[in-house]
Amino acid sequence: MNKLLKTLIQKRDGGTSSSSSSSTTTTAIPTEGTLSNNNASTSPDILLTLTHLRKVFYEYQHPKIQWTQQDKHDRLYSTLPMVIKVLSVLTNNEWEERFPELSDYTFTLAKLLVYEIRMRADKEPNPCAASQAIIEYLEMNDEINSLSGWSLLRSLKLLSTGPNFIMDKFAQASLPSTFVKCLYLFFDLPEIIITYSNNDVISPKEKRILFQQIFFQLLSRIAMSNSCVDELTRRDDLLLLFNAISSNCPERNKPWRIQASEMLILIGKHSLQPAIQCIHSARCISQCVENLRRASCDLSLMDTARVYETLICLLIESASLSSSLMDDFRLAHYALRELGFIEVLIARLHHFATLLKESIQDPNDKGDNMDQEEKELGFMIMEALALLLSHNQKNAKIFREHGGARLAHNIIPYRLCRVAALTVVLHLVLCTGGEDDTGTLLGLIHTAKLEELEMKSVILKGFLYILRESHRTRTVFRKVGGFVYIVSLLISMEGCFSAPPKHPWTTVSRHEILSIIRLILNTLTVAK
Repeated sequence: MNKLLKTLIQKRDGGTSSSSSSSTTTTAIPTEGTLSNNNASTSPDILLTLTHLRKVFYEYQHPKIQWTQQDKHDRLYSTLPMVIKVLSVLTNNEWEERFPELSDYTFTLAKLLVYEIRMRADKEPNPCAASQAIIEYLEMNDEINSLSGWSLLRSLKLLSTGPNFIMDKFAQASLPSTFVKCLYLFFDLPEIIITYSNNDVISPKEKRILFQQIFFQLLSRIAMSNSCVDELTRRDDLLLLFNAISSNCPERNKPWRIQASEMLILIGKHSLQPAIQCIHSARCISQCVENLRRASCDLSLMDTARVYETLICLLIESASLSSSLMDDFRLAHYALRELGFIEVLIARLHHFATLLKESIQDPNDKGDNMDQEEKELGFMIMEALALLLSHNQKNAKIFREHGGARLAHNIIPYRLCRVAALTVVLHLVLCTGGEDDTGTLLGLIHTAKLEELEMKSVILKGFLYILRESHRTRTVFRKVGGFVYIVSLLISMEGCFSAPPKHPWTTVSRHEILSIIRLILNTLTVAK
């Protein structure tokens, strides 16, 4: 399989699967009597199945005759229905108690799957044929039997939900490395051939979806395991994931690339510590940015945004552990600024603002008429911009020069995205040259309707945050007449407690009025 990957990327996997020597302690052949004192609630059928499973595995470990390799594999395949049946009933705490050989059994199954996948990959002449051969083995087949990769994959997925040492056994068997290589190979999968038959219960497309669900769940658990990620770092397979997220692929194969992004994000959140040095040494960040630079004309805007979202998540998670990844990103010539990424985000923000104006008549509308994907993209854009503008004077300057600040201010009145847009503006205020943005925000409070207390409250809370954050911001606040604006807001609320309430306070609750007054007084106190 490594030979095959050498044709896809310059950096190949340099090692072979490491063998793990298991203990040679003599074990007695299990009998049903060993289970009789356990949980009485377990059905006799499960106890019998478990006893038979242990007996078959014992015979596999201690054969009385010389078996061929295929005979041994067939013996293991015959245990799969039993392990699926047993472990689906037992609780995780019972697994080791009922099945003491669980550790060795897990390692043996994982090694079998690694062997089957590598054997099929090595037999094929090109990546497309190899990916097809592997997925035909792993997907559900039409013949109902246990001698299939689908049953083996299901068994390993079930095992992965058990004790922590299960993932350690996966790592010892090189299963994480093999799965990541498969993920990369699946970028070359051909179109699914749709054939209909009266006997088909599940269509080929549904089989593919079922396989992806199981495969992606296993990849997610691998990404959250330190031992599995450590195995990926030893084999330099993390670079494969970075290449995967920044490489083009046919539309039909995009779920594989999305999963590669999800896997990197999970690694960042759960098991980044053992991976940082490898990501740095293999120049994964700079390689990913370089791939984007070369493929910028091929990747869609959504695909490019997803790559940067993944990189930004990794940089955020790594900041508290090491500065090396952030340094790598800086050495990539500030890729986001150099590639015109901020300008692209501003263009997409303009498109989002246009959609808001066309789809939402009432600014307080929740935007149910808008396309869900467009809404998600808009929020992703604003989140990315907030991260780019945070304490970055150069990015803030470019953002202002290209009209981004005006766009962000214009969409604050829309309740749907008010907080996200305000977050972008507040990061601008915290940067040098934030006088205009501060004045515009204060003006927005002043020009809003008297009863628009929700928007005023959100803006005042934002001001409270930045006024506490920076002495320079307090100076700017005074310079642009912030006290005048805030006191004017308080004066404009004269008569709000009249009994009975007078217009426009008839539609506003007393609780809202008290809350806004409290915010006004807090703002005046913090800003002085």
